[in-house]
Amino acid sequence: MFVEEARLGEASRRLTSRGANIDTVARSVGYASEDVFRRAFERRYGVSPSSYRSRFGRGVNPFLHPDTDRKRVAS
Repeated sequence: MFVEEARLGEASRRLTSRGANIDTVARSVGYASEDVFRRAFERRYGVSPSSYRSRFGRGVNPFLHPDTDRKRVAS
């Protein structure tokens, strides 16, 4: 359990601060496949890695809804 928590914690940091694709992040923290990583990530955080990245990645305002609020701000 400790190892999985450490891997997922580091993966969440990499997803929000780097431009690497999700498969690269998964392998860089020790997962053999993106699928195994995705299932573990969803179990721990309740969202997919791509959803986590889009919500918490660099340049994203966490107070805006990613689909609707950006459109209103851009208008």
